[in-house]
Amino acid sequence: MKKAITVSCGGEVFGFFMEDVKEVVNCPKVFPVPKAPEYVKGIANLRGECLPIVSLARLLWDRDEEGKKVLISQVEGEAVGFLVAEVERIIEVREEDLRDTSALGKEVNKRYISKVYSEDDNLVAFLNVKKLVGSGTRKGERRKKAAETVAEGRAPSGTEREANGGISVLIFQAGGDLYGVSVSEVKEIVEYPERVVPVPSAPPYVLGLFSIRGKVIPLISIGRFLGSESKASRGRVIVLQKGGAEVGLEADSANEIRKVREGDIMPPPSCLDPQHGKILQGIIKLDGGKRLVHFLDPEPFVELHGVTPKEGTEGEEMQSKEHEQKRMFVWFSLGSDPLALPIEVVKEAVNAEQIIPVPKAPEFVQGVMNLRGEVLPIISLAKLLELDVDPGECRRVIVTHLGETEAGLLVKEIKGILRVSQGDISPLGEVAREAAQAFSGAIKREGGLILIINIERLLGEAHREKLRVLKEEGGGEEGQGSGGR
Repeated sequence: MKKAITVSCGGEVFGFFMEDVKEVVNCPKVFPVPKAPEYVKGIANLRGECLPIVSLARLLWDRDEEGKKVLISQVEGEAVGFLVAEVERIIEVREEDLRDTSALGKEVNKRYISKVYSEDDNLVAFLNVKKLVGSGTRKGERRKKAAETVAEGRAPSGTEREANGGISVLIFQAGGDLYGVSVSEVKEIVEYPERVVPVPSAPPYVLGLFSIRGKVIPLISIGRFLGSESKASRGRVIVLQKGGAEVGLEADSANEIRKVREGDIMPPPSCLDPQHGKILQGIIKLDGGKRLVHFLDPEPFVELHGVTPKEGTEGEEMQSKEHEQKRMFVWFSLGSDPLALPIEVVKEAVNAEQIIPVPKAPEFVQGVMNLRGEVLPIISLAKLLELDVDPGECRRVIVTHLGETEAGLLVKEIKGILRVSQGDISPLGEVAREAAQAFSGAIKREGGLILIINIERLLGEAHREKLRVLKEEGGGEEGQGSGGR
Protein backbone atom coordinates (compact mmCIF):
# COMPACT_ATOMS: atom_id res chain seq x y z
CA MET A 1 0.00 0.00 0.00
CA LYS A 2 1.12 3.53 -0.76
CA LYS A 3 0.03 6.54 1.26
CA ALA A 4 -1.01 9.64 -0.64
CA ILE A 5 -2.52 13.05 0.00
CA THR A 6 -5.20 14.63 -2.18
CA VAL A 7 -5.50 18.37 -2.75
CA SER A 8 -7.94 20.66 -4.52
CA CYS A 9 -6.54 23.04 -7.07
CA GLY A 10 -8.36 25.01 -9.73
CA GLY A 11 -11.58 23.13 -8.98
CA GLU A 12 -9.92 19.76 -9.58
CA VAL A 13 -8.55 17.13 -7.21
CA PHE A 14 -4.98 15.91 -7.55
CA GLY A 15 -2.82 13.56 -5.56
CA PHE A 16 0.74 13.61 -4.21
CA PHE A 17 2.43 10.47 -2.96
CA MET A 18 3.44 10.95 0.66
CA GLU A 19 7.02 10.00 -0.16
CA ASP A 20 7.16 13.24 -2.17
CA VAL A 21 5.68 15.43 0.60
CA LYS A 22 7.94 16.65 3.38
CA GLU A 23 5.26 18.61 5.24
CA VAL A 24 2.09 20.68 4.81
CA VAL A 25 1.85 24.21 6.23
CA ASN A 26 -0.50 27.16 6.09
CA CYS A 27 0.52 29.56 3.37
CA PRO A 28 3.16 31.89 4.87
CA LYS A 29 3.78 35.48 3.82
CA VAL A 30 5.07 35.39 0.25
CA PHE A 31 7.54 37.98 -1.05
CA PRO A 32 7.24 38.50 -4.82
CA VAL A 33 10.33 38.02 -6.98
CA PRO A 34 10.60 40.50 -9.89
CA LYS A 35 10.90 38.98 -13.37
CA ALA A 36 9.94 35.50 -12.17
CA PRO A 37 7.39 33.54 -14.25
CA GLU A 38 3.80 34.01 -13.11
CA TYR A 39 3.62 30.50 -11.65
CA VAL A 40 6.40 31.38 -9.17
CA LYS A 41 4.44 33.36 -6.57
CA GLY A 42 7.64 34.36 -4.78
CA ILE A 43 9.70 33.22 -1.82
CA ALA A 44 8.80 32.70 1.82
CA ASN A 45 10.84 32.59 4.99
CA LEU A 46 10.24 29.14 6.47
CA ARG A 47 12.15 28.67 9.71
CA GLY A 48 15.04 30.74 8.42
CA GLU A 49 15.25 29.23 4.93
CA CYS A 50 14.12 30.68 1.60
CA LEU A 51 11.28 28.57 0.22
CA PRO A 52 10.20 29.14 -3.40
CA ILE A 53 6.41 29.06 -3.70
CA VAL A 54 4.95 27.64 -6.93
CA SER A 55 1.25 28.23 -7.70
CA LEU A 56 -0.10 24.91 -8.89
CA ALA A 57 -3.17 26.55 -10.45
CA ARG A 58 -1.05 28.99 -12.42
CA LEU A 59 1.41 26.28 -13.51
CA LEU A 60 -1.24 23.77 -14.62
CA TRP A 61 -3.99 26.03 -16.02
CA ASP A 62 -2.54 29.52 -16.13
CA ARG A 63 -5.24 30.79 -13.78
CA ASP A 64 -5.19 32.64 -10.47
CA GLU A 65 -6.28 30.98 -7.26
CA GLU A 66 -5.99 32.13 -3.67
CA GLY A 67 -4.23 29.18 -2.07
CA LYS A 68 -4.43 28.42 1.62
CA LYS A 69 -2.03 25.50 2.01
CA VAL A 70 1.50 24.79 0.87
CA LEU A 71 2.82 21.27 0.26
CA ILE A 72 6.57 21.20 0.72
CA SER A 73 8.50 18.71 -1.38
CA GLN A 74 12.19 17.89 -1.47
CA VAL A 75 13.37 17.80 -5.08
CA GLU A 76 17.01 16.85 -5.59
CA GLY A 77 17.91 18.26 -2.19
CA GLU A 78 15.96 21.49 -2.61
CA ALA A 79 12.74 22.36 -0.76
CA VAL A 80 9.92 23.64 -2.97
CA GLY A 81 6.44 24.73 -1.84
CA PHE A 82 3.35 24.04 -3.97
CA LEU A 83 0.45 26.41 -3.29
CA VAL A 84 -2.98 24.71 -3.37
CA ALA A 85 -6.52 25.71 -2.42
CA GLU A 86 -7.08 23.02 0.23
CA VAL A 87 -5.77 19.69 1.43
CA GLU A 88 -8.55 17.14 1.05
CA ARG A 89 -7.52 13.92 2.79
CA ILE A 90 -4.94 11.18 3.17
CA ILE A 91 -5.64 7.92 1.35
CA GLU A 92 -4.00 4.53 0.89
CA VAL A 93 -3.78 2.96 -2.54
CA ARG A 94 -2.60 -0.41 -3.71
CA GLU A 95 0.12 -0.54 -6.35
CA GLU A 96 -2.03 -2.71 -8.59
CA ASP A 97 -4.80 -0.06 -8.57
CA LEU A 98 -2.50 2.57 -10.04
CA ARG A 99 -2.76 2.96 -13.81
CA ASP A 100 -0.57 4.74 -16.31
CA THR A 101 -1.55 8.05 -17.90
CA SER A 102 -3.18 6.46 -20.96
CA ALA A 103 -6.35 6.15 -18.86
CA LEU A 104 -6.79 9.94 -19.08
CA GLY A 105 -7.37 9.98 -22.81
CA LYS A 106 -5.59 11.85 -25.57
CA GLU A 107 -7.14 15.26 -24.85
CA VAL A 108 -5.49 15.60 -21.43
CA ASN A 109 -1.99 17.05 -21.03
CA LYS A 110 -0.09 14.35 -19.18
CA ARG A 111 3.19 16.24 -18.86
CA TYR A 112 3.10 16.53 -15.05
CA ILE A 113 1.19 13.32 -14.25
CA SER A 114 2.85 10.09 -13.16
CA LYS A 115 -0.05 7.75 -12.25
CA VAL A 116 -3.84 7.67 -12.20
CA TYR A 117 -6.08 6.18 -9.50
CA SER A 118 -9.78 5.44 -9.82
CA GLU A 119 -11.89 5.94 -6.71
CA ASP A 120 -15.69 5.69 -6.78
CA ASP A 121 -15.63 6.23 -10.54
CA ASN A 122 -13.58 9.41 -10.04
CA LEU A 123 -10.07 9.65 -11.40
CA VAL A 124 -7.32 11.10 -9.22
CA ALA A 125 -4.21 12.15 -11.13
CA PHE A 126 -0.97 11.90 -9.14
CA LEU A 127 1.51 14.65 -9.91
CA ASN A 128 5.21 14.10 -10.56
CA VAL A 129 6.98 16.75 -8.44
CA LYS A 130 10.24 16.42 -10.37
CA LYS A 131 8.49 17.32 -13.60
CA LEU A 132 6.59 20.15 -11.92
CA VAL A 133 9.82 21.98 -11.11
CA GLY A 134 12.18 20.35 -13.58
CA SER A 135 11.36 22.37 -16.68
CA GLY A 136 13.97 25.07 -17.10
CA THR A 137 15.07 25.07 -13.46
CA ARG A 138 18.43 23.27 -13.57
CA LYS A 139 20.22 24.33 -16.73
CA GLY A 140 23.82 23.66 -15.82
CA GLU A 141 26.46 24.17 -13.21
CA ARG A 142 27.76 27.46 -14.59
CA ARG A 143 24.84 29.51 -13.27
CA LYS A 144 24.80 27.59 -10.02
CA LYS A 145 28.48 28.27 -9.47
CA ALA A 146 28.02 31.98 -10.14
CA ALA A 147 25.20 32.21 -7.60
CA GLU A 148 27.15 30.23 -5.02
CA THR A 149 30.07 32.59 -5.51
CA VAL A 150 27.88 35.53 -4.57
CA ALA A 151 26.25 33.65 -1.67
CA GLU A 152 29.65 32.76 -0.23
CA GLY A 153 30.70 36.39 -0.21
CA ARG A 154 33.19 36.39 -3.08
CA ALA A 155 32.74 39.27 -5.50
CA PRO A 156 32.16 38.21 -9.11
CA SER A 157 34.94 38.83 -11.58
CA GLY A 158 35.34 42.44 -12.60
CA THR A 159 33.95 43.93 -9.37
CA GLU A 160 37.17 44.36 -7.41
CA ARG A 161 37.92 47.87 -6.27
CA GLU A 162 41.12 49.58 -7.27
CA ALA A 163 43.57 49.76 -4.41
CA ASN A 164 43.96 53.51 -4.83
CA GLY A 165 40.28 54.23 -5.45
CA GLY A 166 39.72 55.87 -2.07
CA ILE A 167 37.31 54.95 0.69
CA SER A 168 33.52 54.70 0.76
CA VAL A 169 31.99 57.23 3.15
CA LEU A 170 28.41 57.42 4.38
CA ILE A 171 27.26 61.05 4.36
CA PHE A 172 24.47 61.97 6.75
CA GLN A 173 22.87 65.09 8.18
CA ALA A 174 22.34 65.85 11.86
CA GLY A 175 21.19 69.15 13.29
CA GLY A 176 21.69 70.91 9.96
CA ASP A 177 25.35 69.86 9.59
CA LEU A 178 26.90 67.26 7.30
CA TYR A 179 28.86 64.38 8.79
CA GLY A 180 30.63 61.39 7.29
CA VAL A 181 31.78 58.04 8.58
CA SER A 182 33.61 55.21 6.84
CA VAL A 183 31.15 52.62 5.51
CA SER A 184 33.35 49.89 7.01
CA GLU A 185 32.48 51.20 10.49
CA VAL A 186 28.71 51.20 9.89
CA LYS A 187 26.73 48.18 10.98
CA GLU A 188 23.35 49.37 9.72
CA ILE A 189 20.95 52.30 9.49
CA VAL A 190 17.58 51.99 11.22
CA GLU A 191 14.48 54.09 11.74
CA TYR A 192 14.44 56.25 14.87
CA PRO A 193 13.24 54.00 17.72
CA GLU A 194 9.77 54.52 19.15
CA ARG A 195 11.13 54.29 22.67
CA VAL A 196 14.40 55.61 24.06
CA VAL A 197 14.94 54.94 27.77
CA PRO A 198 16.79 57.76 29.59
CA VAL A 199 19.91 56.82 31.56
CA PRO A 200 20.17 58.50 34.99
CA SER A 201 23.36 60.55 35.54
CA ALA A 202 24.43 60.05 31.90
CA PRO A 203 26.11 62.95 30.05
CA PRO A 204 23.58 65.15 28.18
CA TYR A 205 24.76 63.87 24.78
CA VAL A 206 23.72 60.31 25.71
CA LEU A 207 20.03 60.45 24.82
CA GLY A 208 19.32 57.05 26.33
CA LEU A 209 19.15 53.39 25.41
CA PHE A 210 17.13 51.64 22.73
CA SER A 211 16.68 48.01 21.78
CA ILE A 212 17.18 46.48 18.35
CA ARG A 213 16.65 42.75 17.89
CA GLY A 214 17.14 42.14 21.60
CA LYS A 215 20.39 44.13 21.87
CA VAL A 216 20.54 47.32 23.96
CA ILE A 217 22.42 50.17 22.27
CA PRO A 218 23.18 53.70 23.55
CA LEU A 219 21.92 56.61 21.44
CA ILE A 220 24.16 59.66 21.15
CA SER A 221 23.48 63.18 19.87
CA ILE A 222 26.45 64.58 17.95
CA GLY A 223 25.07 68.10 18.32
CA ARG A 224 24.82 67.88 22.09
CA PHE A 225 28.27 66.37 22.32
CA LEU A 226 29.65 69.38 20.45
CA GLY A 227 27.70 71.76 22.68
CA SER A 228 25.14 72.73 20.03
CA GLU A 229 21.57 73.63 20.92
CA SER A 230 20.26 72.48 17.56
CA LYS A 231 16.91 70.71 17.51
CA ALA A 232 16.81 66.94 17.94
CA SER A 233 17.16 64.73 14.87
CA ARG A 234 14.41 62.13 14.80
CA GLY A 235 14.80 60.61 11.35
CA ARG A 236 17.31 57.77 11.39
CA VAL A 237 19.94 56.17 13.62
CA ILE A 238 23.40 55.31 12.30
CA VAL A 239 24.56 52.20 14.18
CA LEU A 240 28.35 52.13 14.39
CA GLN A 241 30.36 49.06 15.30
CA LYS A 242 33.89 49.06 16.64
CA GLY A 243 35.69 46.11 18.17
CA GLY A 244 32.47 44.36 19.16
CA ALA A 245 30.83 47.44 20.73
CA GLU A 246 27.90 49.25 19.13
CA VAL A 247 26.57 52.80 19.44
CA GLY A 248 23.81 54.71 17.65
CA LEU A 249 24.19 58.26 16.30
CA GLU A 250 21.06 60.38 15.94
CA ALA A 251 20.60 61.67 12.37
CA ASP A 252 18.09 63.62 10.28
CA SER A 253 18.75 61.61 7.14
CA ALA A 254 21.34 59.25 5.68
CA ASN A 255 21.03 58.71 1.98
CA GLU A 256 24.36 59.34 0.30
CA ILE A 257 27.47 57.21 -0.12
CA ARG A 258 30.52 58.76 -1.73
CA LYS A 259 33.85 57.40 -2.84
CA VAL A 260 36.37 59.81 -1.31
CA ARG A 261 40.01 60.07 -2.31
CA GLU A 262 42.61 60.75 0.33
CA GLY A 263 43.41 64.06 -1.35
CA ASP A 264 39.84 65.24 -0.65
CA ILE A 265 40.26 64.80 3.12
CA MET A 266 41.84 67.80 4.85
CA PRO A 267 43.38 67.57 8.35
CA PRO A 268 41.22 68.99 11.16
CA PRO A 269 41.89 72.68 11.87
CA SER A 270 44.31 73.14 14.76
CA CYS A 271 42.02 75.70 16.40
CA LEU A 272 39.25 73.18 17.11
CA ASP A 273 37.96 72.87 20.65
CA PRO A 274 38.79 69.59 22.47
CA GLN A 275 35.33 68.08 21.88
CA HIS A 276 35.63 68.48 18.11
CA GLY A 277 39.19 67.20 18.20
CA LYS A 278 38.12 63.97 19.89
CA ILE A 279 35.76 62.84 17.16
CA LEU A 280 37.02 64.53 14.00
CA GLN A 281 39.39 62.73 11.62
CA GLY A 282 39.30 65.50 9.04
CA ILE A 283 37.18 67.61 6.71
CA ILE A 284 35.98 66.12 3.41
CA LYS A 285 35.64 68.46 0.44
CA LEU A 286 32.74 67.46 -1.78
CA ASP A 287 31.76 68.88 -5.15
CA GLY A 288 34.91 70.94 -5.52
CA GLY A 289 34.70 72.35 -2.00
CA LYS A 290 31.07 73.49 -2.27
CA ARG A 291 30.16 71.13 0.56
CA LEU A 292 32.28 70.37 3.62
CA VAL A 293 31.69 67.21 5.64
CA HIS A 294 32.91 66.48 9.17
CA PHE A 295 34.66 63.11 8.86
CA LEU A 296 34.06 61.27 12.15
CA ASP A 297 36.09 58.73 14.07
CA PRO A 298 33.61 56.29 15.72
CA GLU A 299 35.98 55.00 18.39
CA PRO A 300 35.63 58.01 20.74
CA PHE A 301 31.85 57.61 20.74
CA VAL A 302 32.23 54.00 21.80
CA GLU A 303 34.66 54.97 24.56
CA LEU A 304 32.63 57.98 25.68
CA HIS A 305 29.68 56.00 26.93
CA GLY A 306 31.87 53.54 28.76
CA VAL A 307 32.01 50.68 26.28
CA THR A 308 35.65 50.33 25.33
CA PRO A 309 36.82 47.78 22.76
CA LYS A 310 38.88 44.97 24.16
CA GLU A 311 42.57 45.67 23.91
CA GLY A 312 45.40 43.49 22.81
CA THR A 313 45.38 40.32 20.79
CA GLU A 314 41.99 39.13 22.00
CA GLY A 315 40.24 42.30 20.85
CA GLU A 316 42.04 42.28 17.51
CA GLU A 317 41.11 38.63 16.96
CA MET A 318 37.48 39.36 17.82
CA GLN A 319 37.35 42.30 15.41
CA SER A 320 39.05 40.29 12.66
CA LYS A 321 36.60 37.42 13.16
CA GLU A 322 33.67 39.84 13.13
CA HIS A 323 34.69 41.36 9.80
CA GLU A 324 35.29 37.85 8.42
CA GLN A 325 31.78 36.69 9.24
CA LYS A 326 29.89 39.78 8.11
CA ARG A 327 28.92 40.99 4.66
CA MET A 328 27.81 44.50 3.81
CA PHE A 329 24.98 45.56 1.53
CA VAL A 330 23.38 48.81 0.40
CA TRP A 331 19.68 48.46 1.19
CA PHE A 332 17.18 50.42 -0.89
CA SER A 333 13.59 50.47 -2.07
CA LEU A 334 12.06 50.44 -5.54
CA GLY A 335 8.34 50.98 -5.21
CA SER A 336 7.27 48.77 -2.32
CA ASP A 337 10.00 46.20 -2.90
CA PRO A 338 13.05 46.12 -0.58
CA LEU A 339 16.25 45.22 -2.45
CA ALA A 340 19.97 45.12 -1.73
CA LEU A 341 23.29 45.32 -3.57
CA PRO A 342 26.62 43.97 -2.27
CA ILE A 343 28.81 46.87 -1.18
CA GLU A 344 31.56 45.54 -3.46
CA VAL A 345 29.73 46.73 -6.57
CA VAL A 346 28.59 50.10 -5.18
CA LYS A 347 30.79 53.11 -5.80
CA GLU A 348 28.51 55.73 -4.28
CA ALA A 349 24.90 56.90 -3.92
CA VAL A 350 23.87 60.39 -4.97
CA ASN A 351 20.81 62.52 -5.71
CA ALA A 352 19.36 62.21 -9.19
CA GLU A 353 20.19 65.56 -10.75
CA GLN A 354 19.10 66.56 -14.25
CA ILE A 355 18.78 63.38 -16.30
CA ILE A 356 19.05 64.09 -20.03
CA PRO A 357 17.17 61.69 -22.36
CA VAL A 358 19.26 60.13 -25.13
CA PRO A 359 17.66 59.49 -28.54
CA LYS A 360 17.76 55.85 -29.67
CA ALA A 361 19.15 54.68 -26.32
CA PRO A 362 18.21 51.19 -25.11
CA GLU A 363 14.79 51.07 -23.44
CA PHE A 364 16.28 50.38 -20.01
CA VAL A 365 18.42 53.57 -20.15
CA GLN A 366 16.61 56.53 -18.62
CA GLY A 367 19.23 58.94 -19.93
CA VAL A 368 22.60 60.34 -18.86
CA MET A 369 23.68 62.53 -15.96
CA ASN A 370 26.67 64.77 -15.41
CA LEU A 371 28.45 63.40 -12.36
CA ARG A 372 31.32 65.74 -11.52
CA GLY A 373 32.23 66.22 -15.17
CA GLU A 374 31.76 62.56 -16.20
CA VAL A 375 28.92 61.21 -18.32
CA LEU A 376 27.05 58.61 -16.28
CA PRO A 377 24.42 56.40 -17.99
CA ILE A 378 21.32 56.19 -15.80
CA ILE A 379 19.48 52.88 -15.82
CA SER A 380 15.83 52.44 -14.95
CA LEU A 381 16.05 49.51 -12.53
CA ALA A 382 12.25 49.29 -12.56
CA LYS A 383 12.26 48.64 -16.32
CA LEU A 384 15.02 46.04 -16.04
CA LEU A 385 13.08 44.22 -13.32
CA GLU A 386 9.73 44.78 -15.05
CA LEU A 387 8.24 46.56 -12.04
CA ASP A 388 5.41 49.06 -12.24
CA VAL A 389 7.01 52.07 -10.54
CA ASP A 390 6.29 55.76 -11.10
CA PRO A 391 9.55 57.22 -12.53
CA GLY A 392 8.85 60.46 -10.64
CA GLU A 393 9.26 58.61 -7.32
CA CYS A 394 12.83 57.55 -8.13
CA ARG A 395 15.14 60.40 -7.17
CA ARG A 396 18.22 58.54 -5.93
CA VAL A 397 21.03 57.05 -8.00
CA ILE A 398 23.26 54.16 -6.91
CA VAL A 399 26.48 54.31 -8.91
CA THR A 400 27.64 50.76 -9.59
CA HIS A 401 30.72 49.39 -11.31
CA LEU A 402 31.53 46.15 -13.07
CA GLY A 403 35.14 46.25 -14.15
CA GLU A 404 35.46 49.33 -16.34
CA THR A 405 31.71 49.79 -16.74
CA GLU A 406 29.97 52.32 -14.50
CA ALA A 407 26.26 53.02 -14.45
CA GLY A 408 23.72 54.64 -12.16
CA LEU A 409 20.70 52.67 -10.96
CA LEU A 410 17.63 54.84 -10.44
CA VAL A 411 15.89 53.90 -7.15
CA LYS A 412 13.26 55.39 -4.87
CA GLU A 413 15.03 55.56 -1.51
CA ILE A 414 18.31 54.52 0.07
CA LYS A 415 17.30 52.72 3.25
CA GLY A 416 20.83 52.34 4.57
CA ILE A 417 23.68 49.91 4.98
CA LEU A 418 23.29 46.38 6.30
CA ARG A 419 26.06 44.33 7.87
CA VAL A 420 24.80 40.76 8.06
CA SER A 421 26.27 37.40 8.96
CA GLN A 422 26.51 34.66 6.36
CA GLY A 423 23.87 32.73 8.29
CA ASP A 424 21.35 35.51 7.58
CA ILE A 425 21.81 35.15 3.82
CA SER A 426 19.76 32.41 2.23
CA PRO A 427 20.32 31.19 -1.34
CA LEU A 428 17.19 31.17 -3.46
CA GLY A 429 17.60 27.60 -4.59
CA GLU A 430 17.54 26.39 -8.18
CA VAL A 431 13.80 26.86 -8.75
CA ALA A 432 13.64 30.53 -7.76
CA ARG A 433 17.16 31.33 -9.00
CA GLU A 434 16.56 30.03 -12.52
CA ALA A 435 13.13 31.67 -12.57
CA ALA A 436 14.56 35.06 -11.59
CA GLN A 437 18.20 35.12 -12.59
CA ALA A 438 18.77 38.74 -11.55
CA PHE A 439 18.93 37.67 -7.88
CA SER A 440 21.47 35.62 -5.99
CA GLY A 441 19.85 35.25 -2.57
CA ALA A 442 17.83 36.93 0.14
CA ILE A 443 18.68 38.58 3.45
CA LYS A 444 16.53 37.43 6.35
CA ARG A 445 15.53 40.45 8.40
CA GLU A 446 12.89 40.77 11.14
CA GLY A 447 10.44 38.34 9.60
CA GLY A 448 10.94 39.71 6.08
CA LEU A 449 13.21 39.05 3.14
CA ILE A 450 15.36 41.48 1.16
CA LEU A 451 16.30 40.22 -2.30
CA ILE A 452 19.98 40.56 -3.29
CA ILE A 453 20.54 41.77 -6.85
CA ASN A 454 23.24 40.04 -8.87
CA ILE A 455 24.41 43.03 -10.88
CA GLU A 456 26.62 40.90 -13.14
CA ARG A 457 23.60 38.91 -14.31
CA LEU A 458 21.25 41.88 -14.38
CA LEU A 459 23.62 43.85 -16.61
CA GLY A 460 24.79 41.11 -18.96
CA GLU A 461 27.62 41.63 -21.39
CA ALA A 462 25.26 42.86 -24.13
CA HIS A 463 23.82 45.53 -21.81
CA ARG A 464 27.28 46.55 -20.61
CA GLU A 465 28.52 46.96 -24.18
CA LYS A 466 25.63 49.32 -24.94
CA LEU A 467 26.48 51.33 -21.82
CA ARG A 468 30.15 51.56 -22.83
CA VAL A 469 29.19 52.86 -26.28
CA LEU A 470 26.78 55.36 -24.73
CA LYS A 471 29.48 56.68 -22.40
CA GLU A 472 32.11 56.87 -25.16
CA GLU A 473 29.73 58.86 -27.33
CA GLY A 474 29.21 61.27 -24.46
CA GLY A 475 25.48 60.64 -24.29
CA GLY A 476 25.01 62.24 -27.70
CA GLU A 477 26.71 65.51 -26.77
CA GLU A 478 24.67 65.81 -23.58
CA GLY A 479 21.45 64.76 -25.30
CA GLN A 480 21.83 67.10 -28.32
CA GLY A 481 21.93 65.71 -31.81
CA SER A 482 21.68 62.10 -32.81
CA GLY A 483 24.01 60.40 -30.23
CA GLY A 484 22.88 57.29 -28.37
CA ARG A 485 22.25 53.87 -29.71
